[in-house]
This record gives sequence, C-alpha cells and structure tokens, in this order.
Amino acid sequence: MSTLRINVKELAVRNKPLEINKQLNVQHLVDEMPEIVSATPLELHLTAEYNRGMVQVSGQCQITVTFICARTLVHFNENLHYTFHQMFTTSQAQTMKDEDIEWIEFDTFDLVPYIEEQLILQFPLVPICKNPKEEDEALLKTYSVEELEDTDVQQVKIDPRLEKLKRFFDE
Repeated sequence: MSTLRINVKELAVRNKPLEINKQLNVQHLVDEMPEIVSATPLELHLTAEYNRGMVQVSGQCQITVTFICARTLVHFNENLHYTFHQMFTTSQAQTMKDEDIEWIEFDTFDLVPYIEEQLILQFPLVPICKNPKEEDEALLKTYSVEELEDTDVQQVKIDPRLEKLKRFFDE
C-alpha cells in the first residue's frame, strides 16, 4: 500500500505550495470490489498549502476503471475525473467549528486514505453501460445473431455473482 506523507511543519516553513504529481496504485481497492475488473493507477495533480494553521490539499484526480455492467455483464471502461479538496488542522477547536476540516494528531500525516475514500465515492453503486451501441456490439461478439434472436440466450450466460447459488441448488 502506498503512502503520501505530508509534514505540516515543513509545509508551514515553505513560502510556496507543495505540488504533488504522482500515480497511486489502487489495485487493493479493485480486488475488494467484484464489480470492478481492473483500473489504471490513479493520477494525482494536487497542491498542498499551509494557511492560518490549516493545510489545504486540492487538485484533480483521474483514473480509468473497467466495470462489469450490472445489466449485460459486459465489461466497459469509465474515465473518472474529479476534484479533490480536503482541509486538515492540528487544532481540535478548529474541527469542532467546521466538520469539513479533518483533525490530525501529529505533524506528519498520510494523505492516501483520504484520496482513496474520495475515489470510492466516485464509483457508481450499480455500474451500467451508458452506450447501447457498445452493449449491442459486445453481445454480438459473444453470441451470433441467431442466438440473440433465440429466447434461451438469457439462460446461457449466468451472472457470475450467482454461480455459487447455482452450484448450491445443483448439489
């Protein structure tokens, strides 16, 4: 698991913002989610800045994720671009005033858990292909036109999430 440590004291001494341009491996997140087949490394273009006792981290994040469509079980790619914005402080009093500010106990903290949390919130609850033409082309690659016209096609392909259930009833 990667780390991206920010030292608050060093950032406070700097007279300029800290630029963070990095790729973050998120394979461990992909492995935990059955609806995701694969993902590219998460590209981070962030700026960390110390201002009035707080660290503000903001910028853009980008990743390409291959999902399994919940409707057709076809793999499809989704490009996710989102803005990351998080504020941190070592003052507990400041966090009591504003819930959006994260309290950090020590002068050094890891930014990765916050980045991963925001990434997970970007994933759709139910991934569905958005382009019907892609779905049709993917089905045609899997089945012939005659098979698609046949009503038994739905019975041929079993949802991988239900395979264990099918095996249970076969026994």
